[in-house]
Order: sequence, then structure tokens, then C-alpha cells
Amino acid sequence: MTMKQEPTLCAVIGGSEKSADGSHTVYKIHVSQGAERPTAVCVARRRYTEFRRLHEALAPVLMLRPFPAPKRWMNNSAVREQRKLLLQRFLDDTLTAAGNSPAASVWVLPRLLEFFCLLSESDTHAPCGTAPPVPTSEATASARDTEPSAADSPTHRARRAPSADSSWSVSVTQEEAQPSELEAQLLLERQANARLDAQLADARAAISQSQEEAEASRSLLAALTDERDAACRARDDAVEEARVHALEAERLRACEAELGALKAQLECHAPPLESTPTHGHVEAPPAMKPSPLKPPALPLPLDSLSDQSDAELQPLAHAINDIAFRANAAGSVALAYHLFVLAHSMLPRRPAALLSAANMALKLRQPLEALVLYERALTLPLTEEQAAMTHSKVEQAERLAHDIDIADRASAHGTHQLDSWLECY
Repeated sequence: MTMKQEPTLCAVIGGSEKSADGSHTVYKIHVSQGAERPTAVCVARRRYTEFRRLHEALAPVLMLRPFPAPKRWMNNSAVREQRKLLLQRFLDDTLTAAGNSPAASVWVLPRLLEFFCLLSESDTHAPCGTAPPVPTSEATASARDTEPSAADSPTHRARRAPSADSSWSVSVTQEEAQPSELEAQLLLERQANARLDAQLADARAAISQSQEEAEASRSLLAALTDERDAACRARDDAVEEARVHALEAERLRACEAELGALKAQLECHAPPLESTPTHGHVEAPPAMKPSPLKPPALPLPLDSLSDQSDAELQPLAHAINDIAFRANAAGSVALAYHLFVLAHSMLPRRPAALLSAANMALKLRQPLEALVLYERALTLPLTEEQAAMTHSKVEQAERLAHDIDIADRASAHGTHQLDSWLECY
């Protein structure tokens, strides 16, 4: 099957000029024709929007790169020149892609010839140099669906070859149309796209599953971390509690050892405290109860210890004072009271231990014992601060003794009245 030979595209030369109304830019395209009319040059004037519509129509078939230049106002010649070079590169890429794809050239080359005004007037119904409308994307899509079905439509095979002026040329030949080959290629492309879509869906599902597993792993890790922290805190608390108990037991053993040593030293220096003829040793009652208002019997300085030298007994008295302070801090007020009295009996001319013993008696709510100790301390040499504190403590002990006396009288009166009522009944 033979058809009329179409002109060959030898060169595409870009140029630009402003339109008559100055509202937009028109690009001149000088297209030199082939061997039949080597001197004939067709000039086509195209606007930016026409280039863009051509790109939208050809890009799905030729897999062209994105449109080279964005739409914007051009207010100087440099920008227009840059736009011209970019559009020229788009035309060169389009011709190259059409020459490398024989199947696509069936539909692409007629559009290019129409865009360059190289089709005959009987085909385009417009003289060369005018701007025939380029089909939009919807129209080109419908044309792409209907055109390969025509068995008699020509196929133009394009190839790029350097011309005499080192530009590219496109030679157009004719051969029989092969719609089945194009349909098979499109079917293969659709199948490949379907496989890619399936692979993409599988990848997305795998990514979603991986994200869910990672979230579950993070939640499990957070729970395990909380459990580990709780176990560590419990272990630390148990260790600290055991350490405190061990320290308290060690302190108790040390106090017991010191008391044993003190007892041994006292046995070496003096006879037992129970053997003193003048002052009896008063032990603290098991339950701290207010004593009656009568003079107490206190372990005041012992005759057997008062004759000893202060230099010999001073270290022992200081050790007893330390143990008494520890007993008071631990809550054993009665033990501290007896230890302070014992320390004072070793150093009777020093009032510190005697004042501490009086404070312990006041703390035990034994105001009479405290008054006796404070009055004895006032007979010893005191500093001004110690004397002032002793007087204030004496007043406090007297108030406490008065309160206890009133309470005892009220209790006795209530008991007597209760007995009288019981006798009446």
C-alpha cells in the first residue's frame, strides 16, 4: 500500500515574538522541509498553552519528562529567551521519542506534523502559518482508542539524523499499519501495571503489619520495663530495710557491750550500788506513772564513788553520758534517767549530768524527783545560762506537780463519791 510522500522534518528552529495586543508571547517555529522542497520553510506561531496541550497529549504515549517551564508572566527578554530554549528542548525530546518508538509514531507523528503546519491543506483544512487547534487530553485519549482500529491508516516511522547544519532531522516513511501489535503492547503494559499495583498493595500491607508488630513490641517492652523498674525499687527497698535493721542490731550490740564494760569497771572501782547504807538505788517503774507528792529517794552521789579521783572517773562518766544520750534518742527515757544519775554520782561536782537527769525525770512526769534534782543543781557552780534554764525548769516542774495533785484529788473525790452511791444502792 502506497501513499503520498509527506514532507520530511529537517530542522526545528525556535524563535519568539510578541503578539499584536501584547497580552501574551507567541513563539515562531521555522520548519525546513525535505528533499522535495528544500527551500520551502513553513513558519508556525504557537503560544505557551498550545505547547502545554501538546505535551499533555503526547506525554502518556512517549513517557516524556514533566513540562520544562512553569506558567508565569515574563517581563523581560532574558526570561523569554530561557523559555524559548526550554520549549525547543521539549520539541527535540518529542521528536527523539517518536523516532525511537515505531508503534507510538502511528499516532504521534500526525499530531506533530499538524502542530508544525506541515500537513497538506486538504488534511488540515487550514493554510500553513495558521494555528490549528491542538486536541485536548480527552480528545487525544478518544483518538488513541479509535485510531489504531483502522487497518488502512498509515504508520510513520521517524528517526533522528544530523542534517547539514548539525541540527536534527526526522524522516517520515510509510508502511502498513499494524493495530494488533500496538494493542498487544498496550495489553502488556496494562498487565505490567496491574502486577506493579498488586506488588505495591502487598508492600503496603506488609508495611502496615510491620508497623502493628512494632507497636505491639513497643507496648510489651514498655510493660516489661515498668515491671523491671518496680522489681528494682522493691529490691532496693528491701535492701535498705535490711541495712537499717542490721545497723540497729549492730548499735544495740554495741550498747550492750558498752554496758557490760561499764559494769565491769564499776565492779572494779566500787561495791554494788545496793550496798550503800545512806541512799537506796531507785529503779524506774515498769509503767511511767505520776509519783505522789513526797520527797523521792534518789541515787545521789555515792560515798564509795565520791572519794575517787575525777581524773580516773571522768572517761567512764563521759562514756555513761554518751550511752544515756543514745538511750534517750532511742526512746528509753527511764534508762537514760538512771544512767545520768550514775554519771553524776561519779562526778558530783559537775552539774551537767545532774541537769540531764532532772530533765529526764520531768519528761517521765515525775515532778517531785525533778524538783529535788534541780534544787541540788542550784547548789553547784552554774553558768548564767544554766542557772536561767534551771529556774525555768523548776517553775515547769512545780506547775506539773500542781496539776498532778489536782488530778489525784479529783480522782480520789470521784472514787469516794462513787463508793457512797454504791452504798446507797
